[in-house]
Amino acid sequence: KLLSATLVLTFACSLIVMRPRDPGTSIATVRGRLRQIVTYLSVAAVIALVTQPFLVLDPMETWFGLFGDLFNRERRPFEHGLSITNAKIILRYYVPQAMGWTVGGLAALGGLLLLRRARSPRVLPLFLYVFWSLVAILSVQRIFLRYLDPLLPVTCVFAAWAIDRIARLVKRQRLSVTVAITVAAAVPNVVRSFWLDRHLLRDDTRALAGKWIEENVPSDT
Repeated sequence: KLLSATLVLTFACSLIVMRPRDPGTSIATVRGRLRQIVTYLSVAAVIALVTQPFLVLDPMETWFGLFGDLFNRERRPFEHGLSITNAKIILRYYVPQAMGWTVGGLAALGGLLLLRRARSPRVLPLFLYVFWSLVAILSVQRIFLRYLDPLLPVTCVFAAWAIDRIARLVKRQRLSVTVAITVAAAVPNVVRSFWLDRHLLRDDTRALAGKWIEENVPSDT
C-alpha cells in the first residue's frame, strides 16, 4: 500500500504540473493518467494475490492490514513528523546495504545532472516519485531495509544517466568507459550478494543454541 500510494501521488502530481493548456488535450491526458493508475493497481493486485494467496484465505486480516489505519482514531498522517533519525539510518546503513556507495554516489550525481531537465515529461515523474517515496519513508515510525526496494529502479536510472554523461566526456572510448564504470559499480553488489547468501545458508544460530543446550545442559535443571 505504501508503493501504491506513492505511485498514485506521483501520477496525480505529474498530471497537475504538466497539465496542457488546451481543454481537449487536458481531458485526454487525465484519462490516460487514470488508465495508467488503474492498470498499475490491477496488475499489482493480481500479482499480490498470486504470490500471496493467504490474502484471499484470510480476508479480514487483509482488510485490516490495508485499511485498518484509516479507521484508527489514534493514528493520523505524519503523526511522527519527518524523522531525521530515519534519514540518518538510510544514509548510514541502508544505502550501503541496499545499493552500495558506488551506485548511490552515481545516482546522486545523475539526479543532480537531470535537474536541468526536471520539467521534461519523462524526467519530472522520476523526481516526484523519489520525493513521495522519501516522504513516506521518513514519516513512518520504524523503517526496514525493504522500504528502499521501490527506489532501486529509479536509483538505477539516475546512476545510468551519470555513467552516460561521464562516458560522453571520452568520445573515442565511450563504450569502454561505460562498460568499465558499470562493472565497477556492479561488482561490489555482486560480491555482497554472494557473501549474504553464504551467511544465510548457514545453520540458524537458534537451532545451534538449542542443540548445544540439549547436549550440555542436564534435563533436570
